[in-house]
Amino acid sequence: MSQPIPTRFIVCVDGTWFTPDGARSQEYHNNTNIYRLWASIKQGEVKDHSGQKFNQVKHYEAGIGSRDDIPTFERFQTGIFGAESIKQIMRIYEICCTRTSSPQDEVWLYGFSRGAYVVRAVAGLLHHMRALTSAGTKAFTEDYSKALRVYEVMQKLAQKRNTTLGPGQVHHFLEARSRPAPRIQFLGAFDTVKAVNDRCLYDITYNDSILNLRHALALNEDRKDFTPESMYPEFNQDKLLKRSFLQMWFLGAHIDIGGSAENDGLALYPLQWMLLESEAKGLVLEFDGSLAESAPIDNPLQVVFPTRKIRRKATHQWKCRAGNGVVVKIQDLRKVHDLPAYEQRYQIRINRHKAVYWKRSARTPFNGEGGLKGYCEHSPQGTVLHPSVYLLSLQDYCNFSLDQKHISYRKEIEALRPKMFCNEEELNLENWNLWGKLLQNLGLKKIKASEGSE
Repeated sequence: MSQPIPTRFIVCVDGTWFTPDGARSQEYHNNTNIYRLWASIKQGEVKDHSGQKFNQVKHYEAGIGSRDDIPTFERFQTGIFGAESIKQIMRIYEICCTRTSSPQDEVWLYGFSRGAYVVRAVAGLLHHMRALTSAGTKAFTEDYSKALRVYEVMQKLAQKRNTTLGPGQVHHFLEARSRPAPRIQFLGAFDTVKAVNDRCLYDITYNDSILNLRHALALNEDRKDFTPESMYPEFNQDKLLKRSFLQMWFLGAHIDIGGSAENDGLALYPLQWMLLESEAKGLVLEFDGSLAESAPIDNPLQVVFPTRKIRRKATHQWKCRAGNGVVVKIQDLRKVHDLPAYEQRYQIRINRHKAVYWKRSARTPFNGEGGLKGYCEHSPQGTVLHPSVYLLSLQDYCNFSLDQKHISYRKEIEALRPKMFCNEEELNLENWNLWGKLLQNLGLKKIKASEGSE
């Protein structure tokens, strides 16, 4: 008797006030990166690169405070205090439990800003509490409240603090009320911001159940309330044999990681990276263009993986290797930034929020010695700078290359060039073009060219 095809359940949660078209009252006809990613995922039965069959099911959630029926003041409060995030964590956790049924099923979790905090918290619940069997029934709300109390007890037991429950009672609750959780195959976070008082209850770390984690961070965001929830795990070689962790810094402010700004070119780089990393771990991509007439959004896969027919110029995908062995793929996006068909939507600009009421505090990606926090010397894991950080600072890269004065930490970035992407061998390209010359000038290590997607 044939085994049922396992479910691959993909959850995409946007940031506070964000709908597919961006933040409320600031829609510029550019989609958010979370929605672009959701729209790029093939729905239904698929076969991934390993030959494994899955039923891919995708779910998109707009950010908290984005509903049409919320009064303006309530919407403002939701954004400032973020209390709705706690309810959203519960809702997403329940959906993950109801849409999967066995440890062979997978969950893929993506989020931007507070949405990234939500999916990281859900990953923590699946790791510690497993999947509650009452999900989808009237008993779930009560069971979930009890499970959170048990979860809090588990944390205290780990810290050897006094608790109202003993380990036997915790074991009995989990054995009676939960089942093994689905496999957390991938967690993709875009500039995680917490900004909510959760009493530190939720585990948003790189827990042992997360097989692959990718985190995109904004170098140029300076609002204190948007301090990112960065991750700097310790890397044990034995534990990481079948797991992977990459945290990548990109040029841009918070919205340049999440997408939907009026000039949205910088957002294409973290989106391209996340799609490439997801595809490498098995996600099957395909944009459904059947709604083109009624809902004419740009095909995200064509935008970030431009075909060779763009202005009859060839585009290439490159593999860049950092000093510690981290391999990053990147595809030439120069022509996308000023292609007339896109009506300047993807021009390059750092979209800092300039309102005077925000308290300012620059992010601190570097330590006191100028080293990059989280960089792993001995293993292809940890935190690195994306190659686009260097490319976008070049005058010849594109018509809208960034002025050096707009790039934070210029000295530290330049000093890290040998570790990030250093030269080891000469480029050998049959079709030498400006892209290749630019990359060679950067001294990128072990660069390999391949044709862009058709």
